[in-house]
Amino acid sequence: MKDLAKLASDAGLTVLLDGKIGRQEYQSITGSFAALERFAMAFYEPAGDNKSLIESLLNRAALQIDDNDASVMREAAGVLTREHYVGMARKAAALTYPDELTADLREVLGWPNFRCGPIAHLMRAAGADIKRKAEDEQAVVLHWMVKLVLQHGADWWTVGTKEISAMQERIKPTPSKEIPEVHND
Repeated sequence: MKDLAKLASDAGLTVLLDGKIGRQEYQSITGSFAALERFAMAFYEPAGDNKSLIESLLNRAALQIDDNDASVMREAAGVLTREHYVGMARKAAALTYPDELTADLREVLGWPNFRCGPIAHLMRAAGADIKRKAEDEQAVVLHWMVKLVLQHGADWWTVGTKEISAMQERIKPTPSKEIPEVHND
């Protein structure tokens, strides 16, 4: 498996560790579009129809006697690859924070600290490094939930509850330690 963080860093992107919950790390990557394109070129492995077409073009280019024909085929393979990356970049751009407050963001940002507390306690029990002040707990939980909204839209809570269940599964209960339960009332 490719080391995505190393590929991103090598491409000129900045890789930030946003948080760690148990063994799961949450990272953000930022940088220029040119760096994103370099990352995509390093990462992309064509699939489906484009995969066979790109492989055929590159194989045919390798067999060409005429350098001009080989160059044209390599360029065509590159165009197909770049087309894929532009689509990926456009999809990633859709995850930017919206100018207008959506209903899902309004719900998430309206969570008071006492409602975020049980989730923060679970995250801490699963290994997250969260300070014990209510404001810190609330900030970490809201940050996590906003990212869910931006990535999954209206399905944010469905995905979030699956992540919460995974955290609960990772924690082994002991008689002296109770697993916090989280409810979306």
